[in-house]
Amino acid sequence: MENEQMDKNVFLLTGGCGYFGFRLACALHKRGARITLFDTVPPCQELPEDMMFMQGDIREYAQVEKAVFGVDCVFHIASYGMSGREQLNRHLIEAVNVQGTKNILRACVENGVSRTKSLAEMAVLQANGAALFGSPGVLRTCALRPAGIYGPGEQRHLPRIVSYIERGIFRFVYGSPSSLVEFVHVDNLVSAHMLAAEALTSEKQHRSAGQAYFISDGRPVNNFEFFRPLVEGLGYPFPKLRFPISLIYLFAFLTELIHHLIGPFYNFQPLLTRTEVYKTGVTHYFSMAKAKAELGYEPQDHNLDEVVQWFKSRGHGKRRHGSVFRRLILNFLFVSAFIAVVLSFLPVAGSW
Repeated sequence: MENEQMDKNVFLLTGGCGYFGFRLACALHKRGARITLFDTVPPCQELPEDMMFMQGDIREYAQVEKAVFGVDCVFHIASYGMSGREQLNRHLIEAVNVQGTKNILRACVENGVSRTKSLAEMAVLQANGAALFGSPGVLRTCALRPAGIYGPGEQRHLPRIVSYIERGIFRFVYGSPSSLVEFVHVDNLVSAHMLAAEALTSEKQHRSAGQAYFISDGRPVNNFEFFRPLVEGLGYPFPKLRFPISLIYLFAFLTELIHHLIGPFYNFQPLLTRTEVYKTGVTHYFSMAKAKAELGYEPQDHNLDEVVQWFKSRGHGKRRHGSVFRRLILNFLFVSAFIAVVLSFLPVAGSW
């Protein structure tokens, strides 16, 4: 979009106070757009004077309708259940990701908002072409399918990984060394969203309407090798021990089982969920040819150097004088846990 076009647009960003949402909001604001952030919690950062924040929940239709009024385009980013124990709360996943998305689409149709760009997918694409109430136009929608997001200040995944590294838990890798996944730097994902919103306009012949696009940095890499610069950059040795993915999946299954039993009383953070085991240990990456051809998306080169510096500037990194006794205890507990998992599946005496 040209700056003069951006001046005429009002954007609503659901989940706009999160890491990616706020980054996108700032990029849009720099190009002259008017921005409203819609989120359950206020932003941690100070907002520019002409950027608005509206507190609300996408599960509540009345709140969504109020937020959508007078908006030209909605970036629906709010979501739940992306990692850790959140993935085990199926009720909230359904309420936020499914019903919340339906609320956004309904509000867009009833308030004449012509464009919606979303990370949610099936309902969004099905809504493309819906007639707008009180308007001759129709709703234009598209969906983006991003890889794992990273960048300095990311708060969903990287702090958990660094916590595992610093607590001595990250002592092994799993799966085949040849398994490949993809990641996307936050700034590349911001670029993709802006291009997708532009491609929904009549000036671009609504090119992206009804379409879905895979978005990544375009560099398939082994999941654990991707994080090697982070591990070593913080002063820790990269693990040499490798387990079969089946064993880790079993461990995740047992962890989820325990969480199901005691989660209502103690909602602990699982080391890994089964979904996370597959997402990190099994090859899955996709072609970006469609995004490049139809959106003009061209990912820029990024690495984890800025992420390492971000964590170091906040006091993270290996201390020179660690406790030998503490490391021995951690090693003992780690080995004992996996021996217990293996032994639990051996036949008990007299069971033949």
